[in-house]
Amino acid sequence: MAPDATDALAVREKVNKFLKAACSGDIELFKKLAKQLDGGKGLAGTVADVKDGNKRGALIFAAREGKIELCKYLVEELKVDVNEKDDEGETPLLHAAREGHTATVQYLIEQGADPAIPSASGATALHHAAGNGHVELVKLLLSKGVDVDLQSEAGTPLMWAAGFGQEKVVKVLLEHHANVHAQTKDENNVCPLVSAVATDSLPCVELLAKFYYLVFRFCFMFLLPFCGNEDLGGTCKFVRSWNFSLGKSTLLQIFGVPFHVAIYNGTLAVENLGKEDNMCQLVLHV
Repeated sequence: MAPDATDALAVREKVNKFLKAACSGDIELFKKLAKQLDGGKGLAGTVADVKDGNKRGALIFAAREGKIELCKYLVEELKVDVNEKDDEGETPLLHAAREGHTATVQYLIEQGADPAIPSASGATALHHAAGNGHVELVKLLLSKGVDVDLQSEAGTPLMWAAGFGQEKVVKVLLEHHANVHAQTKDENNVCPLVSAVATDSLPCVELLAKFYYLVFRFCFMFLLPFCGNEDLGGTCKFVRSWNFSLGKSTLLQIFGVPFHVAIYNGTLAVENLGKEDNMCQLVLHV
């Protein structure tokens, strides 16, 4: 192996050990390895510059693993940028939120981290906390003024929570007046209820149904092909009906899985009232 290649490999190994030390939270080992990489910029400059192939530095790795003491050392002593981004636009706070490290997120916010900074896909810490079911973290972010209806390429935090079957988070978001009628910005116009159906989360479907005083055409347009007629019985409350052509978009085409979810213990039903005119009706048992 040529000398240059050998040197490059040695540096790469040192970088890997350095970043692994950041993940472990071992401050003394981290300092030792940082000194080995120092090419004259000083400890702070070296730590700020050393990143992996995805532009993730020590603070991102420490935050992702919830190593709060190392985060404190990096932010308070070495003055690492608390809002630095990797090549996907994700901040240390977002990485910590995805893993559910509430204390780390709290600390980073106290040090000036912006919890609403989106990644390249528009997803924020709240989206990831919601999708992963981190209830207390969701509450923390909302208490810091994060917009409950922030949009990403995959929709709002409510859509993420519903789409991953996170019933407790869905409840919290609804209590904070999340928009149940929000839709994705693409041609599919997916709403929270469709997201819940797609993951076969009946508790989330039931929760969302209680808030659907008005309904959007596209939400139930996707549900109808998977709903058969049902002898409802009991007392039902007529909420809304409309007449439309189904078109080509169906839940199967959008999510790639065959779901038949519409009726859950009489709580929610979408009835096909006529095959010819595709009149449908949402009924909610009371």
